[in-house]
Amino acid sequence: MRTGQQAFEYVYGTDYMTHTGWADGSPLREPVDLWMIDDTRSVAPFVVSCYDFGRFSKVVDVGGGSSPLVATILGAHPHLRGIVLDQADGIAHTPRILAEAGVTDRCEIRTGDFFVSVPPADVCVCKSVVFNWADDDRVLTIFRNCRRAVPREGRLLLVEQMLPSTVDGSIPADLYLDDVNSIVSLGGRFRTEPEYRALLAEAGFDLTVHAMPAAPAGYTLLEATPR
Repeated sequence: MRTGQQAFEYVYGTDYMTHTGWADGSPLREPVDLWMIDDTRSVAPFVVSCYDFGRFSKVVDVGGGSSPLVATILGAHPHLRGIVLDQADGIAHTPRILAEAGVTDRCEIRTGDFFVSVPPADVCVCKSVVFNWADDDRVLTIFRNCRRAVPREGRLLLVEQMLPSTVDGSIPADLYLDDVNSIVSLGGRFRTEPEYRALLAEAGFDLTVHAMPAAPAGYTLLEATPR
């Protein structure tokens, strides 16, 4: 609280991923990957049901990992083509997930760094990406790269667990604990609608919020329209 720095690094002298070995192919990686697949699969149908992807022709899943979100989107829209963008260590399960959804022939797996660039597409989707960084400058880099990737009529879609501006009982209390854990251990944090709106505006977007009734706790679809 005094410094604003990540507490885990202060105590252990290194970041959480390095300390646990998770980033180096440790036994922790497989169960975490499978949990992330299940979590995204629980949210993906709500994204597809509340948003019209029919007007687009190509979607890029930014930091999409094993690809369950884009696989669900492509499965619901046979005309769409997709790209999964992630680092090499994040896509171990991607070929299997795309094959199970029957969309392998319509989705390219591309290794890369979204802090450097994002492939051109009509719509960029980011699920549970932004919360990983408490540093607004890092988030702005992602948003600006997405802005360069989409045309004027394109969109950026964020699927994130968003906090209300004040504690009002609208989300389960454990989401606030998740937020604290992200700040203390992972160097990330959840954000509020005004915070997203300000960051997106700085990157050249206007924000529209789409509620996802009955979606897993706290998840919201944020639509960013290029200015």
